[in-house]
Amino acid sequence: MSKKNNDVITKNLIREFSSGSFNSILKNLIKLKTERDIDILKKNFNYLYRNTKLSNIIEGHLFPKNLTDLKSYPRTTKTTIERELIWTAFLINNNMDKINEYLMFKKDYESYIFIGKYHEALKVLNLIKEYFGYSLWLIQNELILKQKIEGLESQKNYAAELKEKLNKKSLVSFLIHFFSMKCEDNITSNNLKTLLDENLYSLKNVSNVKEYIRFKCLVMNSLEINDITEIEYLFHWENNSSLIDIYETFIQVYIIWTSKFYNTNEKETTVFRKVLYLLKEDITDKRIKSLNRVYGRSSELYGYEKNEKIIDAFDYYTYGKYLDCIEFCNELFDNGVFDISLIDIFIRSHIYQGLAPVVHTNSIKDILVKNLYHIILKDDKTLVSFENLLNLMSIYQSFEWINGLYAFLDNQTSGLKILQKEENLYLKLLSSCIPSPYKSDIYSNNPKIRYLEELEQLKLNSSMLNLYKRRKNNEIIEDKEIPNYRILKYKAINAYHNENFEEAKILFKILTENDNELISIDAKSAYLNTLIQLGEYDLCCKLLVKYILKKEYIYVNLPLQNLVSKFDRPNKWPKSIYVPIFFKLYTLHISEKENHLRLSYDKFLEQNNCEKPSKLIENYIDFYNKENFLEICYFLKEVCVPELMKYSTYIDSTTVAEEERILICRQLKEFDPSNAKEYELEINERTKKIVIKDGVKRVGKSKVFVDTVQVKQYYKKKLLDENYKRYKALKRNIEDEEQLSKIINIAEQILKENSITTNKDEYYSESDIHLFNVPSNEKKDLFKKIMKEVIDGFINREFGLNVYISTRIRHGYLAKELRSPLEIENLVTTQLKNEETNEKIYNENVFWKDKLSLICSNKKNLILKKLEEFTRKFDNYTDYIIDNILIISTQTKTDALFKYEINALEQKKLEDQISDEMEYDDFIDLVIKWMWKKTDINLKVIREHFEIEIKKQFLIFFDDLISEIENINGDANSRELHDSIAKAKTNIQTTIDNIKTWFNRTDLNVYEDYNIEIAIETTKNILLKANSSNTQLNLNLKSNQSIEMKGKTFEYFVDIFLILMNNAFNHSGYDNFLDIFLEIEKINKNIEIKIINPIVSDKSIEELNKELEIFNKNTFNENSEKVLILRKGTGIFRIKKILNNDLFCDNILEYKYIETDAYESKKGFELKLILIDEELSNEKNINN
Repeated sequence: MSKKNNDVITKNLIREFSSGSFNSILKNLIKLKTERDIDILKKNFNYLYRNTKLSNIIEGHLFPKNLTDLKSYPRTTKTTIERELIWTAFLINNNMDKINEYLMFKKDYESYIFIGKYHEALKVLNLIKEYFGYSLWLIQNELILKQKIEGLESQKNYAAELKEKLNKKSLVSFLIHFFSMKCEDNITSNNLKTLLDENLYSLKNVSNVKEYIRFKCLVMNSLEINDITEIEYLFHWENNSSLIDIYETFIQVYIIWTSKFYNTNEKETTVFRKVLYLLKEDITDKRIKSLNRVYGRSSELYGYEKNEKIIDAFDYYTYGKYLDCIEFCNELFDNGVFDISLIDIFIRSHIYQGLAPVVHTNSIKDILVKNLYHIILKDDKTLVSFENLLNLMSIYQSFEWINGLYAFLDNQTSGLKILQKEENLYLKLLSSCIPSPYKSDIYSNNPKIRYLEELEQLKLNSSMLNLYKRRKNNEIIEDKEIPNYRILKYKAINAYHNENFEEAKILFKILTENDNELISIDAKSAYLNTLIQLGEYDLCCKLLVKYILKKEYIYVNLPLQNLVSKFDRPNKWPKSIYVPIFFKLYTLHISEKENHLRLSYDKFLEQNNCEKPSKLIENYIDFYNKENFLEICYFLKEVCVPELMKYSTYIDSTTVAEEERILICRQLKEFDPSNAKEYELEINERTKKIVIKDGVKRVGKSKVFVDTVQVKQYYKKKLLDENYKRYKALKRNIEDEEQLSKIINIAEQILKENSITTNKDEYYSESDIHLFNVPSNEKKDLFKKIMKEVIDGFINREFGLNVYISTRIRHGYLAKELRSPLEIENLVTTQLKNEETNEKIYNENVFWKDKLSLICSNKKNLILKKLEEFTRKFDNYTDYIIDNILIISTQTKTDALFKYEINALEQKKLEDQISDEMEYDDFIDLVIKWMWKKTDINLKVIREHFEIEIKKQFLIFFDDLISEIENINGDANSRELHDSIAKAKTNIQTTIDNIKTWFNRTDLNVYEDYNIEIAIETTKNILLKANSSNTQLNLNLKSNQSIEMKGKTFEYFVDIFLILMNNAFNHSGYDNFLDIFLEIEKINKNIEIKIINPIVSDKSIEELNKELEIFNKNTFNENSEKVLILRKGTGIFRIKKILNNDLFCDNILEYKYIETDAYESKKGFELKLILIDEELSNEKNINN
């Protein structure tokens, strides 16, 4: 373009942006950004910004002094990535001084936060607010500090105040709601994602707004960009934001895109390079300096890169002077220097010295150190530490160190660990602020040379720099000042990267045997990867399994995914016990490989000529090889479970699988005696299930059933445990709304249901985006969500109430049952369906056509017509029952009789029952009981409806039919038909009475009423079956009457008697024979159970009772309730839990040692259990 033409264009642009209304200038701005030639944009933007109204238009949204101004400005049309980047770059250049000022404040702010000086950080944040106005970045950090300094309630109140000032339906209000949620102590990053996705589900995804929201709210989405279009939409949604938000998004996009695509996408790389070169070099952001070096633009050392002490710390680490390294790192941390690599060597230095880092505060630095310590060591806190750090990243998403931490964690789980090349760690190196030669691996040639030269000038003869140069030149030689293992490690790594795998294998194997655990852990991952490169899959599989069984959480460091990709075909699998164990570990820790696990299990048994795993003891030559102790134990304990064995050809039922498992547990008791109690407990539990299943008749007639085991699993998948934990925190810290409490209290007083509902309408923002209303009360809203999941799980179509109502009642059974009396009397005919009109068509009633042959043709046709109408009415009403009455509804205004809505009064009553001590499992028991209560009410209503309404309606149909036929043909002339109708009318009433019995409910563990002696006999059978074949139990039972117990108590009393008798076996001192006296008396409304067993002890009765007194004093005190909660799984605590929490029965439990002539030892243990005013037995008990 000629200079003259350019001058003309410039003059026109000046005219366009110097006068006119806001809308006309805005229109010209959009045209300049999205339509004008890019060269025109480049040449004229800066002049126009400084000399026309363009800056006034743009700056209207860059520094919003009022919250309501934030993102209220019109957005420009989406355009290409090149135009978006150029426009943003010029915007940054023209506000460079403000950007640099913000970066200075931000550096201080993040430093204070890092070391836990939150009040100092607040002062800096207030200055940023004063100078730059509101931004999403600012609001996120204000909420963080509110939470840290003042707590949850203050943080929530502040978020509410902000939302009050905004249109509740605005995008900013929506984002604030989730920013606030992120700050809570009891919300995980996974739970936050679930909650956000649920809120976005019904959102109209205008211009990819969902992805923008996720980018702003979810840390993992801010670290992942998939394509250029995604970036274009991000800028589209950000272009009306504050300068701070625009700038931070611009930098993050550059870093993430460069980390992922720099070496793979030449076209876009050119665009990113050109735009980066447009930025002024005076911008003091270390991230831009780093990006410049990657894209070929040199820059001198800056910021902490000039800090010589950082190199000293790394030099001390390189030389193995770990105490000096720790001292220097602490000094650097105190001065606000923080980098993930620095924290890494700080922790490793502690480990090499045999120390655990000392943490004093709950600062970010201490949280990072504490959790990274466990992750690096791969101890039993590894997974919790990963989760803790993901949650930390979620809260501090806008902080610069997040990128480095994410890259570090990703490396820890990559399966490559020390083998990962530095050039594959762009994200970590781009985010690093320290002087390190390894950063230069991602720089272009000229910047790399300059950077390394300046590092060398900063610190001459640095051991870190010298070692780096040797590694790059393949000149790693012995150095007495550097620990030998480190030289060995770098030699091995270089051999691996130079594809000299045999040498690498030898060196890594030596390192795996190092006494230092950390050296060994890192080497094991590298050694296994080397074996995979060499195709030694058998050895790799064997060692991988051995490593994990010795140290479980090392699996995050090992190449499971790499190895499983080599096991794509079963014919490649090694013939060993390690293969099924490997697939079990992979399924458990990485992802589902159930088919591979089943197949490898079958193949291993087949290779050892075994049909069932219990036969391995006879056939597997290595069974008693102590070198394979861990593998054999794990295979039998974790792989050979009924859930897997039931798929075997040789296991033809669940019971057989359970019996096989019991045999395996008995073998494990002998093979692994240190865990004998665990196996014994499992044997007892599984035997109890088998015996109860065989010995007790379950309720068979009921059609209503819910698999509560699967329901509870569903709740876990839906993160109900996390939501409950979060709800308790909100309940603990946030008061109820006074007005709502008053309304509900009044409702309770007048015993009236009070439904308080809030309309949740979809709304439109100014940009026509549908968003949900932000909840006005988070605590109530969260509990509603929890209860919605409770209801959804209970009525679930796959395993809940809905599937059983559908399959057992609605689809087929009911219609067939109701039609049966009519079909017997031939009153109904077969129905067909017109495929086009969906109309029911009935065949002619041939039976009555023949029977009525003597009647005149006209009357006969009329009667047949009435029979068809009767059939149609009967079927239509049956369809109505099935489609409208017997369905599940969570809404109030329907004909459905299975109603599961929850109103405000019910919600409050449930909430009032939740104490801070109530554990998640107890809460689930509570709400399932509530669901069963609702179900019982529904079932009662349905039974009454069948008795009153449905029976009445069917009888009307019959009466109408009789009347119509009499009118046509007279009573005497239709006697046979009249008799058939009368019989069917009688039988339909009986049928309805039978159908009513369907609507009783059962759970997996509900039984018919029983005599208490059946529970005792069942317990005895369980004990005998669970123990060795030579075990004998002589049970002397005495009862003053025959006591009938309610069916629902059966398993509870089996548990109680099992605990009592097990206690007798375990503490009597006898091996395989036991005499037990059991006496049961029902006196008025009390049941007294007394059990006496022999004791073998050298101590006197007085001494034994004195020990018992001390035990009681230490156990039962003011903390008894907490002890009961904590230890409810064993012994007397389990009995107390059953009686108090499950059966709600007042009780007295007494026990003592006694003198008795009943036993040879003259000593016995007597336990007396009194059930007070119990309602667990039936009134029909008969005195003996």
